[in-house]
Amino acid sequence: MPDFLANQLKLTADQKKKFAELQKELDEKLEKILTDDQKKMLKEMKERGPMGGPGGRPGERAPGGPGGEGGRPGEGGGERKPGGLE
Repeated sequence: MPDFLANQLKLTADQKKKFAELQKELDEKLEKILTDDQKKMLKEMKERGPMGGPGGRPGERAPGGPGGEGGRPGEGGGERKPGGLE
């Protein structure tokens, strides 16, 4: 468990120890059931961290991005008519 998460949850030393043991068991079981490709994907996700690297969480788009709402008129989501009517 990442330190920031353990701190937010205010885990005790005993809870951190139990969590580490549980994580070890889980990793051993995953090693047995995942394919090589899945193991590689999991490793890459762990290396990127909880926010999916630069730009936020995986699969999320910020408003105003390509195809999104917001931003300047004529860019991305198209122009809006007054009153929100399309």
